[in-house]
Amino acid sequence: MARKDKVRKERTPSRLATWWAGRSEQGRASFRRGVTAFLLTVVFGGAAVAGLVMLEKRVLRRQAAEAPRQVRVSLVGSPSWMPPTLQWRIVESVRPRGVNFAHADLTKEVHALAEANPWIRKVRAVRKRLDKNPQVGLIEIEAEYRRPVAMVLLRDEINYAYVDDEGIRLPTEQVPKYAAEVADRTGHKRWVYYVSQEEIPPYIQASRIHYINIQLYFDRDGDPPAPGRKWQCPALAEGIRLVKLIATRPYAWEVTTVDARNFNARISRSEPDLRMWAQVGQGPRTDIRFGRFPNASGDWVVSPERKMSYLDEFVGDHGRLAGVREYIDLRYDTGYESIN
Repeated sequence: MARKDKVRKERTPSRLATWWAGRSEQGRASFRRGVTAFLLTVVFGGAAVAGLVMLEKRVLRRQAAEAPRQVRVSLVGSPSWMPPTLQWRIVESVRPRGVNFAHADLTKEVHALAEANPWIRKVRAVRKRLDKNPQVGLIEIEAEYRRPVAMVLLRDEINYAYVDDEGIRLPTEQVPKYAAEVADRTGHKRWVYYVSQEEIPPYIQASRIHYINIQLYFDRDGDPPAPGRKWQCPALAEGIRLVKLIATRPYAWEVTTVDARNFNARISRSEPDLRMWAQVGQGPRTDIRFGRFPNASGDWVVSPERKMSYLDEFVGDHGRLAGVREYIDLRYDTGYESIN
């Protein structure tokens, strides 16, 4: 049998082989160097990224391990009228649960909690820093605080609600209710304040803080809001306005009540819109008929400053406000008072 010759098929060179064959020796060497540099970049770049990730985890673990184990919250520049127990209540309300001092959003969280506290009017700043003891981290809060200026006897005629000068209701059980003037070793005197009688040391003679009671007509004015909320009550707003006006006078402690029940003459047009009652102890009361404040656009009503000048003159003549006369009427161009 005749042997069939096997025909070999010639292979067509690939594009890469053709390209490589056409390169000079110098070009081939340059290409090899480029490929080597690329591979080294990929290898070392990947290693660097992995190293950075591991380093970041290690730093975070070290920071968590070295973070202060104790976190203390401080109210920087808290007012002198604020008792330590009230400061403690505020601090506890703004301390986040599970405090992690190294957490990046810690100050933001404290800021939000502080703004929600009924006693804080405005948060100025929240900072964190290490104490002298590196195991203690400090969170410092600078803020403006709400101070109670008056109280309102509630519908049950037993309990009181306390409000600030904007009508914001404050937590009754946290309101400072006692004060005493004490002297330090140098003889310097200062006032200290307490929330309850149990806090007062036995060697200190403290007196109850004088809050003027604002009387409201609850069938028209409604019940008080929750602590931290504004009492939307025009009669209360006018009562607070009068309390702030009388509070600047040295005889303010004699004024026990601001009666706002007849606000806008809603009970009787023949009676004053606002009146005050002055009384010392169980002595006789004096009815001080204030009337109303002028409208913002201006009207014929006697100005508040002139009305207060009548009381200033009365106290200057008699030495006190309560019990001298049955009534003092401030609604006219000349102050009127009863004969007795």
